[in-house]
Amino acid sequence: AVSFTTADVQLGNGADLTVTTARGAIRANNIDRTSDEDVTLSSTGGAANTVSVGAIGTGTANGINTVALTGATSVTLNGNITTSSATGNSVTVTGPALLGAGVTINTSANVTDQTGAISFTSTIDNAQALTLTAGAADVTVGGAIGNTAALSSLTITGNDISLANIGGGSSGVTGASSVTATDGADTALLTLSGTTYKTAGTQAYTGGT
Repeated sequence: AVSFTTADVQLGNGADLTVTTARGAIRANNIDRTSDEDVTLSSTGGAANTVSVGAIGTGTANGINTVALTGATSVTLNGNITTSSATGNSVTVTGPALLGAGVTINTSANVTDQTGAISFTSTIDNAQALTLTAGAADVTVGGAIGNTAALSSLTITGNDISLANIGGGSSGVTGASSVTATDGADTALLTLSGTTYKTAGTQAYTGGT
């Protein structure tokens, strides 16, 4: 296992953070810096491949550019993630995602191109609020939202948005859900690729014109 939990992580200027483990957990408190550094945390290949991380890029404007979090077992998000205005400022979460707190992921500072995409490859669970703000870039969620534990609320804005299921046998979100695809860069497509979109609160879906 690899742990950065004694204190927050402050990266040196130009020093990206890459941590890869084959059979163990990765844990980190908040991660930040000031000059568009990248953060890559990856745990795969074993029986307990988990990643747990606090806030990333929220302390200083334009501190963190690209964030890639991979946990074959799970990725737990315990804080917000904010990326810089530089190109390439994407956030990718690979593996089942768990919300350890209310989480806002914001890549909208990049107004130059569409590289500020937000992507979840698998499910998103736990009774917390989730806000995804991608500006002119795309948002993709490849697994069910509230698959086994419903979110408390869901807000997504971006250019093209693609969502798999929300919930299943029970509601995937207990509060309000709002999904808005805007004409940020092209057609602003809203794609519902699943079969079930079940919540206990109001649902609002808006596509581009």
